[in-house]
Formats: sequence, C-alpha cells, structure tokens
Amino acid sequence: RSAQSATADYRATLAEHANSWKDKKAVLEDEIEDYREKLGLTGRRRANQDATRPNDEEQRKLWTTAMEKKQDELADLQRDEVKDRRKLERGKWKSLRDRAEGAEYRAASGGYWRQSGFILGTMLLTLGLLVLAFIGDPGERKVCLVLITIIVFSLFVAGKAWGESVSSTLRDLIPANRR
Repeated sequence: RSAQSATADYRATLAEHANSWKDKKAVLEDEIEDYREKLGLTGRRRANQDATRPNDEEQRKLWTTAMEKKQDELADLQRDEVKDRRKLERGKWKSLRDRAEGAEYRAASGGYWRQSGFILGTMLLTLGLLVLAFIGDPGERKVCLVLITIIVFSLFVAGKAWGESVSSTLRDLIPANRR
C-alpha cells in the first residue's frame, strides 16, 4: 500500500502542477482566439461577423498588435512552465520521485524477508514437533505426527503456500531493465 501511495502522491503532484499551468494557458489561448475571430483569421463564420470585422485599418492594427502581445505572453508562460517544472524536479519533487521509485522495491524486499521468516518459522516448528514426537508421551506423539504430516504436505511438498509467492517476490526484486 505504501508503494502505491507514494506513486500516487508523485503523480498527483505532477498532475496538479500541469493543471495549474494549463488553466493559465487556456485563458491566454481563449483571448488569442477571440482576436483571431475578430480579425477573420479563423474558418468559423459568426452570425454577427460584419459587426466584429474591422473596416478601419487602424482598428485591425490594434487588434493584431494585441493578439501578438498575447501570443508573446503565451510563449513566455510556456517557457516559465518549463523552467518551473525543472526547478521543482530538482528540488521539491526529487524526494517524492525518489520515494515513489524506491517504494516498490522496498515493498518487494520486505515481502521477501517476511516470507523467509515464515519459512524459517515453519521449519523450526516442524523440527520442534519432530523432537517432541520422539521423546513425548504416546498421545503427544500422535498429535505431533499428524501436525508434522499436515505441515510437510501443505507447505514443503506441495509448496503452494509459499513457492509461487517467493518466486514472484524474487522477480519483483529484479529491476525491469535487467530481466
């Protein structure tokens, strides 16, 4: 869960940053599109086209100048977005990215050690039951032999309880580029 949480935090931060810049760019793009419509540079026809198309050359120049200014602002905004993203990737986002990248491997490694501990524990339990089966009373011997039989066949012979799990954990520990 922590691996998924760390990855989700990093992706949410990236998406939030992209959306904030996208909103700013959308406002400028809408303003530029309005000027393009006023100047008749779009393929769309509006019902009141004659009312918005400038007949006066001076008005066309003002709208063209304003549109070019908005286009320059949009280009500056896009450059600022790239600079801001690079700065954040080297600063604040670096720890989030590192945590997200390492979380999956830490989870797989922790799973490996938990499984190893489980296997070692069942081996010790089996050994203890085996010792008790040899030195215990006849009733204890029967119970120990039944328990040993259950453990041996369910865990060690069939291996269904842990064999596939261990192999999948080992696959997870090997990075994708080394497979």
